[in-house]
Order: sequence, then C-alpha cells, then structure tokens
Amino acid sequence: MPPPDAAAIAATTTRATATKPRAWRNRRPAAKRLDLTPDEAERREVERRAKLRTKALHVQLTEAEKAEITARAKKTGNRPSDFARIVLLSDLKAPAPPARDPEAIRALAFQLSKIGTNQNQLAHIANESRALPQEAELRRVGDLIVAALEKVMAL
Repeated sequence: MPPPDAAAIAATTTRATATKPRAWRNRRPAAKRLDLTPDEAERREVERRAKLRTKALHVQLTEAEKAEITARAKKTGNRPSDFARIVLLSDLKAPAPPARDPEAIRALAFQLSKIGTNQNQLAHIANESRALPQEAELRRVGDLIVAALEKVMAL
C-alpha cells in the first residue's frame, strides 16, 4: 500500500482545525500604527512595557508543597505562577498565625493552672472547717479544669 500523499492528508483534516481563527491581538507595534498619534503610540508603548513581567522570584519547595500549590491553582483555574502571584500580592499583608502557637498555649496553661491553685485553696479551707457542702461542686469544677488542661496540652 503506497503512503498517502499530502492532498489525502489535507482532505482528512477536520474543518475545525483547518479554519481555526487566529488571535492576532493587534501585533503591529504602536509606533508603526498609522491611526495613532506619536504621543499616543508612545503612551501605549510605555503601558505595554509596564505590564511586562521581567523580574523573577525563586522559591524552594518540597514535592508535597509543589503538588499542593499546583492542586490549588488547578482548582481556581490558574497556572501555578499566576496563582502564586495572586496569593502573594493579595491584601493579606502579614502571614497567618501558626496553627500551634506555643507561647499562647503556655499562657493559657498557666492561667488554667492558677485557677486550679485557687480551687485547691478553697478545698483546703473547706476541709479545715469541716464544712463540705460544696464538695460536689468543687469536684465538678476540678474535672472541668483537668479537661481544659488536657485539651490545651493536646494542641
């Protein structure tokens, strides 16, 4: 069987690919356009150069981080570089606080510890006076404090 000639290949191409319109986007430089004044051509050229992205920012990522950024970009319908630019130039000027702030956890644990100390002093006074009508209430508060401390320590 002989190889197909160029006419046969051209005949088998679909009409959609053969007549696909081109996006020319006014490729003629502004300086060579006859419908623009020299001042307007210069202004357009300055605007065009201002939009050019000529500076790079290099960021090292792990494979997992890159995959996460790529997945997020794909969800928004952007390329990873466009997505990163949008996120980096957003109105959020300070980074989000870390999910686990050790200083805040220590401060909260300290305050809960002080509450426990006060509860212990109340229990001591109740035991000295042999009046324990609120013993059940003290135990309930103690249990709540222990539960709160356990949650803080789990952070």
